Amino acid sequence: MFIRATEMNPTDMTLVGLFAVNRNLFKSLIATMVTYLVVLLQFQISIPEDQGSTNSTNV
Repeated sequence: MFIRATEMNPTDMTLVGLFAVNRNLFKSLIATMVTYLVVLLQFQISIPEDQGSTNSTNV
């Protein structure tokens, strides 16, 4: 009943008047975090594990 009431009468909340705090904001935040994690995982996969052997020189 509470969820239905809040869906029918959404509150208008703003953060210091800069932007509205609503469901779209949370959806955007989640999408941004997922995208950031995917990029981090791609960089982690592309890093070779044995970097010491490629930089060794014989004197």
